[in-house]
Order: sequence, then C-alpha cells, then structure tokens
Amino acid sequence: MAGPSVTAGIAGNVVASGLLGAGANVASTVDFSTGGAFGGDVAIRVTAGATVSGTNGCRLDVFPLGDSTPAFDTVASQSYTLSPVVASGTYQKTLRLPTGVYSLKATNLDATNAITVQITSSKMS
Repeated sequence: MAGPSVTAGIAGNVVASGLLGAGANVASTVDFSTGGAFGGDVAIRVTAGATVSGTNGCRLDVFPLGDSTPAFDTVASQSYTLSPVVASGTYQKTLRLPTGVYSLKATNLDATNAITVQITSSKMS
C-alpha cells in the first residue's frame, strides 16, 4: 500500500495574492476533512512593499473547528510570524495540518505600510 501523497494546490486557492493594508487582516477557511484527506499544507507567501516600518511582518493564526455549530476555536492552535521583513523581500512558510477544518487569519503587523499576501492549501490523500 502506497503512503499518502500531497496534491499541490493552485497558488492563491485560499487567499488570492493581493494587498493587505497596514494593520489589517484577512480570514478564510480550509477543509482537510473530506475526500480521504490525511490533512494538508497551508503556505503563506508575503511580499513587503518598498518601505517597511520597525514593527513589520505578517502573522498566520490557525483555528481548528471545535464542533458542528460550526464554531472555530477562539485561541489559535498554531501561529507563525514572518518577521522581520525587509523592503521588497518575499517570504514563504508552510504549515502541515492534520485532518480537520480550519479558519486561517493573516495579520499585517506593519501599522504603516501594506504588504502582499497569498495563502495556498494542498491536500494530502
């Protein structure tokens, strides 16, 4: 029996690449609970603008679905901060998540400048 394999998702299939304003956040959900999923990967890609402030970066928070209401946890099960970032730099981090449904929230930690954010999911099955 072959082990699980990852089917790479199309770039930006969760959150399409776009500007995230200063101090703003964007949220979306991913479902790794159907179609024989063994979990999946969530990749966040951040590109800083031409200028960054001293408090810069982007944080990705992951909130599992807690019950069938549906109600997501209010405390993140995982968080990852891409910081510090340099002007015009691009950074990517992939988190592996077990089978389940998750709410994702990306927050721009730069209170002065926008960044470009993209989130992509890939399912393991």
